[in-house]
Amino acid sequence: MLKLKFIYIASFLLILTNCTKEVVPEPLNADYSIVTPEAYFGHVGEINRPINFINNSKGASKFHWIFDDGSESFDKNPMHKFSLPGFYEVQLTVSNDSKSSTITKNLKIGQRQLKEVLIEKISFLNQFNNSWDPDSGPDVILLISETGNPDNSLVLSTIDNLSISDLPFGGKITFDDPVNFIQEKWTLTLIENNLPMNYIDENDNFMFSSTFNPVFDGESNLENENGSISIDYGQDASGNFSSDYKVTLYWELEYH
Repeated sequence: MLKLKFIYIASFLLILTNCTKEVVPEPLNADYSIVTPEAYFGHVGEINRPINFINNSKGASKFHWIFDDGSESFDKNPMHKFSLPGFYEVQLTVSNDSKSSTITKNLKIGQRQLKEVLIEKISFLNQFNNSWDPDSGPDVILLISETGNPDNSLVLSTIDNLSISDLPFGGKITFDDPVNFIQEKWTLTLIENNLPMNYIDENDNFMFSSTFNPVFDGESNLENENGSISIDYGQDASGNFSSDYKVTLYWELEYH
């Protein structure tokens, strides 16, 4: 009987010990990752392009994101776009019923800036399949301009008596205020120039004029914070589309 009583007491103490054992709360650590549609290295994105913020925090039930551009979100995994280039500190604060945790990461938001244009191939014949200049190669002016605003144009290159050996030709693009110049659409124009040279008038012939979007054309070719895009001109002087006529655009991200 004494032995049985001892067993009862030991069992009661064991049950009591288990009932009063302290419950250790799960650690709360804020963390997140950034996913951009571009194949850039590091925390880099582009203006007006969606960025997915993936919450990797443990033990949290509430989420507060501050994007450093005047906006915030309480979603667990928000998507956000930045309208201006620059450097941002994106803060995530997570919490539960007993504690909170905060983490801040830096994010660079760039704006794609064209730096150089090269013409790789060109048609030396006009729409009548005749040479542009009967006695020599075409005298060519290469222009790039803001689409819809032809007055905002730059002459990239001028070549007298162009020959195959002059290819590729083009020029670097420099602007006094590159951020204000950047548009979604650009127009690249090649002109066969008649006298007087370096002066564009109604006597000149448009070899081709093509509009393109440097942000989205050739998107699969995006690399780090600089790269190139190769696209077709579009129509040649005869109104035909041909893969033989190509232009290569070199760009990099600016963080003004």
